[in-house]
Amino acid sequence: MVSDFLIEAELLHPFILGLDKTIYDIFKSKCRRTSLKISYENSSYGDVSTSLVITGDIFGFVSLSFTNEYVLNCASNLIGECDEVDDDVIDSMASVINTVAGVAQTLYEEQNVYISHGLPLIVEGAVKCPKVYRKIPVVSCLYESEQCHLELSLRLDKSH
Repeated sequence: MVSDFLIEAELLHPFILGLDKTIYDIFKSKCRRTSLKISYENSSYGDVSTSLVITGDIFGFVSLSFTNEYVLNCASNLIGECDEVDDDVIDSMASVINTVAGVAQTLYEEQNVYISHGLPLIVEGAVKCPKVYRKIPVVSCLYESEQCHLELSLRLDKSH
């Protein structure tokens, strides 16, 4: 039951702001958050997903899931015109989650909270959360616009 776990908004907010900034930097327009849900289930819907393990004062798992349409739009802005979702296009999505994590890391440091992250994992389809983080509820934010259809999933907790 999700209500047995306290979710602290200040843990999530830097990643949400990081995604907002990253989307704006790529598309020069905003992407609207259309929903927010909390559960223990992985609910990613994307055609391509990328994820990071977070360590430090905060630990957990962060993932982004994208539709193929978004992947092509995003990659075209990052690496040039793209007609199909190939390995280079999929790999370019790693830069998106790295940028989001970098913005979040800077925002945390302003609060004297320190994090680091590993290399991004990129998969076709939905990403699977490692078992060690499944005790932490997932907060999923869906984003949509003409250029943007993606899901940000956050499983974050303070290190003890």
